[in-house]
Amino acid sequence: MATITINGISIDPAKQAPALAATNLLSADASQSNFILVQTTAPLTAGERKQLADLGAEILEYVPEQTYICRYKPEDLNRLRALPFITWVNTYLHGFKVSPRLRPTAQANLLAAAAPSQSKDRVTVEVVLHKDSMSDAVRNRIAAAAGVDPSQVQAGRGKVRVNVEERRLNALAAIDEVRHIEKYYPPKLSNNIARGLINARPGAGR
Repeated sequence: MATITINGISIDPAKQAPALAATNLLSADASQSNFILVQTTAPLTAGERKQLADLGAEILEYVPEQTYICRYKPEDLNRLRALPFITWVNTYLHGFKVSPRLRPTAQANLLAAAAPSQSKDRVTVEVVLHKDSMSDAVRNRIAAAAGVDPSQVQAGRGKVRVNVEERRLNALAAIDEVRHIEKYYPPKLSNNIARGLINARPGAGR
């Protein structure tokens, strides 16, 4: 079975199966989420994609290796697990959601990433949503989890930006529509070429 890497965090569903089970990260069904991970034996054929669609799994994107993030509103995962071309199915794991750069230790380890921060230090983050998940209701839930007024949440195409206490990152990750959370780095001009492009040469106007 191949390694799955999302947001700089990797797991091997086969090798880490005991650890995933011990930490209650393996889902019996999809009653708690509308988003799942489907790992396959090989790239999906058109016929296999249709089988997934017929069972209610809408493919949103591919992630390495041989894994698909799907929107899945039914609860029964066993129907998918029974398909011969599927090696592993699980709900989308919260451990993938918070970037290692936002953790106390920058370890790309899903099991270690489960430990929540208690820090009240604030950080500006971009909360990236699963495809076609943006709505006013989701934005309001993000604001509530971040402990801010909805007016402080800057919504963009498929993501929102918000300044939040680090201890609230896990609450943001618990929102089902959230794909991942990354630290926001403001754009900045870093060389003379960039300054020249905007006619900001040193000494100009003197």
